[in-house]
Amino acid sequence: MNSKMILPSCCRQAAWLSLIIPCIWLGGCGSSVKTLPRAGVSGEVTWNGQPLTNALVAFVPQGTVKGPRTVGAITEGKFSLDEAVGPLVGPMRVEITSALEEDEPRDGKAKPYAPERIPAQYNVNSTLSAEVKSGETNKFAFHLQGAGQPPAR
Repeated sequence: MNSKMILPSCCRQAAWLSLIIPCIWLGGCGSSVKTLPRAGVSGEVTWNGQPLTNALVAFVPQGTVKGPRTVGAITEGKFSLDEAVGPLVGPMRVEITSALEEDEPRDGKAKPYAPERIPAQYNVNSTLSAEVKSGETNKFAFHLQGAGQPPAR
């Protein structure tokens, strides 16, 4: 009696494919995924020389830099984003906005955004810019000017 089992050719091909396909599929995962280069940023934002409070700073990629905008909180005139969550490296348009959610929902509905307190020239029509560099300290100062006191929340 012969102890060798002979499989039909279609079964042998299926067995090989069941081993090869997962290897090819898994081989496509991992190191081939490109991550966009990011950098840490920090700085200050003032309104007529006074620290701006309860606001947001956004870094919006410009030129050949393609990717998501990065937003951070401004507290007592300061902001800081580390490299893991910071903006992409390259030229950025900077937007400063006060459009935070209101503290209390109205009539049980979702919280609306509070009216914008900062002039459009610093957010939707911003001319502020920053060059975010890899491996460097990216410290920025944005000194906003406008009529009246610093916008308060």
